[in-house]
Amino acid sequence: MLWVAARPDEDAAGLGFALQTARRDLVHYHSLAIEHPAGEMVKAFGMAGFEPYRTLIWMRAGATP
Repeated sequence: MLWVAARPDEDAAGLGFALQTARRDLVHYHSLAIEHPAGEMVKAFGMAGFEPYRTLIWMRAGATP
């Protein structure tokens, strides 16, 4: 597993570069997938050659009354 932590409001270049490096280092894997909240860091994933495969719907509930 590869865990990536990045702030969604940060510049995509750093994360994009890190993901490109990970893809190069993990080239022996048949496929790689990243799960992330929809709409976050999309530019970085595209820079690294990832394409949308499915959309995740993240849900959150507030405190119960």
